[in-house]
Amino acid sequence: MPSMWPDNHTPADGPGYLLAPLERTVEEIADVLESVLRGKSTLSTAQDTVSWQVGDVLLHWTRTVYGTSAEAEVRHHVDRCLPPGPVTDALSSAWGLETHLHGNRFDWQRAVSPVPPAGSPGEFRASVRAFMARDQLWARQGNVRNPHKAAADGVWRDLRQVLSYAVDHGGLTAASQRHFLQRYVRHHNRLANGAAPEIMARMAALIDCGLLDVGARSFLLSALRPNADHYVMRDTQVWLDRFWPRTTAR
Repeated sequence: MPSMWPDNHTPADGPGYLLAPLERTVEEIADVLESVLRGKSTLSTAQDTVSWQVGDVLLHWTRTVYGTSAEAEVRHHVDRCLPPGPVTDALSSAWGLETHLHGNRFDWQRAVSPVPPAGSPGEFRASVRAFMARDQLWARQGNVRNPHKAAADGVWRDLRQVLSYAVDHGGLTAASQRHFLQRYVRHHNRLANGAAPEIMARMAALIDCGLLDVGARSFLLSALRPNADHYVMRDTQVWLDRFWPRTTAR
């Protein structure tokens, strides 16, 4: 569920206003689960206060964040009226997910700008590499089980026909059409049409071995020959040698 619109613009009648009831509901669900996890409420006491199945949701969250073994341990504790918090407190997520109940929420700003600004090329390089590693873990969990990938594949990808209907068939003014193409197509492509995990793993390997420098927003792929030919595409500069076939005579 989105918590921020891409341009941070949330007028009174905009998406922030529309999503406020959903945000409050999710917060309330997390609060109830937290009370059971910490032993402040028993499962039966918590169930008396809500209409949804507290035990099922708690087990689903545990399975998503920690896996099936942790789910079984939490079920064991809950069945014996024991607080399950000590089980999850000792664990980390194998898929790089946040381990608190209010975490793993879809956030527009984080989705469209996953790498924060940095004070130096080294910091930016480390942030890019950390994001790529986290993204690989998310992909490894799967595009249905992982909440972030599910938001991209299960929501954005399925919206392609809706967007096509609205944009391609005269549903926008000329100015809105230009704004959509200049801004939101990039977001859509990043969320729904990204590169395969295998390709990104190769990119990460190039970074780790020093051939790909992502220390600035213009990435440099070096063939260890400073005077080699180069090819410019968008904002990415690639030094050529064996990485790109020559197509023009010298």
